[in-house]
Amino acid sequence: MLHGKWWEIYSDPELNALEDQLNINNQNIKQSFENFMEARTHRHPGPRALYPLCRLLLLSAVPILRKPEK
Repeated sequence: MLHGKWWEIYSDPELNALEDQLNINNQNIKQSFENFMEARTHRHPGPRALYPLCRLLLLSAVPILRKPEK
């Protein structure tokens, strides 16, 4: 199995340049993915974020659910 910069055995400057560009692009993709995943966690905080809203809705419905006094 080949390790390292195995493509350099071909002594092709164009291939070397393409490999360098590929390495840069891979790092850009990795960083973009990490940024996306971090933004996703901030945008979707999960179901616990809805609990205050549910409680507020339930508390606002209490006067409606009470039986009228005679």
